Amino acid sequence: MPRKAPIPCCSEQDRQILTELANSRSAEWRLVGRAKIMNMLLAGEQVNKVATALGTSQKTVIEWRGRFSTNGIKGLYDLPRSGKPAKYDKEFRNQVLKALELEPPKGQAS
Repeated sequence: MPRKAPIPCCSEQDRQILTELANSRSAEWRLVGRAKIMNMLLAGEQVNKVATALGTSQKTVIEWRGRFSTNGIKGLYDLPRSGKPAKYDKEFRNQVLKALELEPPKGQAS
């Protein structure tokens, strides 16, 4: 018999937000999937059934359950990433924009 994981605590307001996200056609698809995971878990479904129904892994379901348990709805959003560092600073950008506003030299473009 499989163990039953604890159902995360969730307010009625959070349940309503999760339902809206899960049914949304304009929200980011990753967020919609995460909301569907949480709706099924809050309904008492087992992790393996949720994973099978939504075509994801059990590890993914467990990860999002944990993030929701600790951070609530905010935990379902992506964390900020560092990204590639800027190659040029603001001062250089402003110099280029200022140069673009100048008249072209005589004999160049008209």
